[in-house]
Parts: sequence; structure tokens; C-alpha cells
Amino acid sequence: MKKNIATLGIILAIFGMVNIVCAADTVEQTNNASNNVSIYMHISNAVWTEYQENLNYSSKMLDEFVKGNMSKREAMVATTSLFTLASQTSESIVRVSPPAEFEDYHNYTLGTLVYFEEYLWCLAKFYETNDSDYAIRASDNFNTSVSFHKTAKTEIKEVYISLEHAEMERLILQE
Repeated sequence: MKKNIATLGIILAIFGMVNIVCAADTVEQTNNASNNVSIYMHISNAVWTEYQENLNYSSKMLDEFVKGNMSKREAMVATTSLFTLASQTSESIVRVSPPAEFEDYHNYTLGTLVYFEEYLWCLAKFYETNDSDYAIRASDNFNTSVSFHKTAKTEIKEVYISLEHAEMERLILQE
């Protein structure tokens, strides 16, 4: 089982870095044409894919640790590696200037990622020290990250509805 977790970690690390590099390549283009919604959404989708994969992997690691299939040291090292990947994901979205209509969504995305990083950091510290305060803080940060994620999903739906209405009005005015 430990070998499978290590292999999964390597695969996620490689996949994660590929997604981040691809997203980072388009950051400069987005900053030069901040109204280009499709480029911004490409970057955003890559970030959310990374977040979901990192979230799933961190849950799997925690589950394996609780079941006794992973030592504290192995869990700490794996979580620290995941923290590094999550930091790269955050960095890729921080460098982007979102189109105006996506600013709130962008801020909720950043909140999601920042609290997820804090969750991972506290979890790694828990594995290192066995101090339950770190586990409690990790849980709080996890819940806050998930809350920001839900808010971001709600916000993006509202943005798309608003964009659809604006496009419909534009088409009606053209007639």
C-alpha cells in the first residue's frame, strides 16, 4: 500500500507540474488581454483540477495514516510534498489579472487555495509533532477552504448567467 501511495504521489506531482506549466504559459497572455475570458477560464480550470486532485490525495493520505498503513514520517513527507504542489497551484493563479466580471470568483478561488495550503501545513505539523492543536487548526482550515470553494462555484454560475444575459441583450440590440 505504501508503494502505491508513493507512486500516486509521483504521478500527481508530474501531472500537477505539467498543468501548472501549461497554465503559467498563458498567464502572460491573460495579463496582456485581461478581458479574454476563455484564457482566464483555461487557467482557472487547471487550478481547480489541481485543487481537486490535491484534496483527494490529502484525504487518501489521512485515511491511510488513520488506518495505520502510513507512518507519521511518511505522512509528513507526503503532505509536505503536496503542500509544495499546492503552493505552485496558488502561485499560478496569483499572477493572473482576472477579467473584471471574474474578480469576486478569483478572490474566492484564492481563498480556497490559501486555506487549503494552511490545512496541509497544519496537517504536516500534526504528523511531525502529534500536537492535537495542529489537527484542530487543520480541520478548521480544511472546512474554510471547502466553504470558499462552494462560494466560488456559486459565484461562477452567477457570472455565467450575467454574461449570458449581456450577450442576449447585445444580440437583441443588434437586430
